[in-house]
Amino acid sequence: MKSTYGLSGEWIVDNTTYTDALDFSPAQNCPQATVRAAITDTALTEAIADAPALGTRTEMLPPNLRLYKRSFSQNTNTVTVTLSYAEFEDEEGGATYSLSAAAKNIPLLQHRRFRDNKISPVARLIAQEFLNGGTDATVLFYKENATDGTVELADTVPANQAAQWKQDTLGNIADKYVPAGTRDHAAVNLARKGVKSLTAPDLTWTEVKTSRFKPGVNKIGERASPRGPNPSGHRWILASVDATEEKGTDGETCYKITTQWKSDDYPEAEDD
Repeated sequence: MKSTYGLSGEWIVDNTTYTDALDFSPAQNCPQATVRAAITDTALTEAIADAPALGTRTEMLPPNLRLYKRSFSQNTNTVTVTLSYAEFEDEEGGATYSLSAAAKNIPLLQHRRFRDNKISPVARLIAQEFLNGGTDATVLFYKENATDGTVELADTVPANQAAQWKQDTLGNIADKYVPAGTRDHAAVNLARKGVKSLTAPDLTWTEVKTSRFKPGVNKIGERASPRGPNPSGHRWILASVDATEEKGTDGETCYKITTQWKSDDYPEAEDD
């Protein structure tokens, strides 16, 4: 550990205090812990000699935490020892990143231009009618909810409810509810022209690093934010994690870890 990180500053020794530390700063939000103890009837030098070495673990804390700073303070016959631990995620060097990109076809309304709430519910409903084979001349029943402005479409309605519905062509309904020059209009217009899919980038973001600790795999297949300078404007899922056991520069076990995230521009469900 010392050969990897070195020591920060100079060791400070006088008749009452002693402090040393690895040249290491814990990452923001990384796991940390502090152990503090008061030892009576002992000399400062004895407390220092008995204290755990920098870079070591302790059974009192999770194994991913290592000692990076030690502080000793003597007051009469009591020495107060403060041991600071933190997670050393990449002890064998920094991570490297790479990007793989290809093209793929995405269903029109699942493309990132139009997915989720990027177009209104009524535009999505009308566009879907066109995608289902409807044309400007297709006659449909429609009903507008006066409370929230939502619109319902139907091929047929029960006779006892006919008074609640109006009837018109799909083209006229689209012109009535989808303003020109909007993203709603772009989605409906493409569907109207018979465009069923758009091209989107198929991205894979890869991180390769060496760590002292086995990676977690319980988040595979879930939405996740990739580490590193990944391309913005995409949703991602954690696609895979591969770990190969190796020996570190100090002879201790470490793991070469390859993690991949894939762009989630093709959600499994429209309401995902």
